[in-house]
Amino acid sequence: MHRAFGLSFSDSKWLILFVILLVIFVFAYHKLIQSSIQNHPESTYRAVREHCHYVLGKQFDQMAQDVFSDKFQSCDDFRIKSVTAAGGVFDPVMVKIILESPYNLPLDKDIFIFKTVVINFNFLSGLHGLISGNWEFNFYNTYSDFIFKGSV
Repeated sequence: MHRAFGLSFSDSKWLILFVILLVIFVFAYHKLIQSSIQNHPESTYRAVREHCHYVLGKQFDQMAQDVFSDKFQSCDDFRIKSVTAAGGVFDPVMVKIILESPYNLPLDKDIFIFKTVVINFNFLSGLHGLISGNWEFNFYNTYSDFIFKGSV
């Protein structure tokens, strides 16, 4: 007799039904998270801006003060083209932010992938973000598209 989440699956039709319901739940949950993040664009804008400030701050001693000041101010001048969310069930919520083409960031890329600040209790932290609308992303690290696509 097979057991999952305390449920007994003596008949294979119950196991198949459970798997189907789990897949539906995961897709619906991802849609809710993505909708919530898109309804709070200030969180994604803040993550990209703070990441730009962080990367430039590491290069502070390698450039002239006026060049640094101009680049630092240009971190505020960009537009977000699209935002896609992933994770939240077994992995932390991740967000993929794509900037519009003629972006003015002093960084060399236009796609950024961040995880939420809270990476413990993934499902509960995603649920908290859904309820409160407060999405905080760790702007110190960016991640690869491979990790983003594999996030559940």
